[in-house]
Formats: sequence, C-alpha cells, structure tokens
Amino acid sequence: MRLWIEAKNGTGLHGNQLRLYAHELAKIEALGAVLLVAPREDSATVALFPPSELANRVGRLTWQQTSRLIKQYDGAGEVGRFRDGVLGFLRSEGLMDEELTPIHHIALAHYGEAVASLLARPVRLGSRLVSEEWNTPIEPVNWRARNRVPSDRWETHHAWRRGTTPHE
Repeated sequence: MRLWIEAKNGTGLHGNQLRLYAHELAKIEALGAVLLVAPREDSATVALFPPSELANRVGRLTWQQTSRLIKQYDGAGEVGRFRDGVLGFLRSEGLMDEELTPIHHIALAHYGEAVASLLARPVRLGSRLVSEEWNTPIEPVNWRARNRVPSDRWETHHAWRRGTTPHE
C-alpha cells in the first residue's frame, strides 16, 4: 500500500498537484491514496484548495485533526520528545485547537466581577479629577448598558475648563 501525503500550511497547491499524484498511483496500479494535510478550511484557505483538486482518491485531514490524533499517543523517550516537538510547532503556528480547561471555565464565570474590580477605582479617580478640572459631567451613562463592562459610569464633560466659557 502506498500513501502519498501532501502537507500544506500557508501555501496552496501547485497546478494539478493532487490529481497528478492520484493519477500516478493509478498508473502503477498501487493500492493507496493521496492525503492532503492542511489547515481547517476557512475564508483564508478555501481558495488555496479548489474542490476540483480534491479528486476521488484524495483524502483530507486538517492539522487540527492531526494534532488531536498525535496528542492521543502516549510515547516515551525519543518518540515522545518528537511528538511534543510536533505539537509545539502546531501550537505556535496556530494549527491546534486549544482545549478549555477547568481554569478557563472559572475565568469566564468570574470575568465580569474581575473587570469591575479592575476598573472601579481608576474610573472613580479619573471621574473626580476630570470633574475638578473641566466641569461636572453632562451625560452620565451606565457602562453596563453601553459597553457591557460592569463599572461605575461613563461620562461626557463639556469641552471647556471649569470657570471659563466655551468661547475663551
């Protein structure tokens, strides 16, 4: 059996590359297939791999699927180090789906509370300082309603300093 693997990342096919490989297999009457390993299809990659090139004898596997298969292998020694290196490369190239862990779920559940704690004091201090120098707010708006960020408020101030008029 022969398996012809064409691996792609960031580049498309050259001419009738896959069909030619499949034709070569048929010509030598070999039992086998052509396999294209490429990033998941999206708007950036769809033009790189025209459907006419994915003939009957051409299989398709995404790098994301490949990484899931490689992660299942529990190798030790040189093979394990090689697997870890391949996974590291796939991760660095953005070709791996990261799994949500329990810590991610906790972070998402407490996101609003964390943002409110982070922003509350700077917003209060900034609001006070701007009001002292410029004028009182003319448009207090609830940030929760406007920006979906829990905080004290969002304000608009007149564009002239306190104690002056708009024409000075």
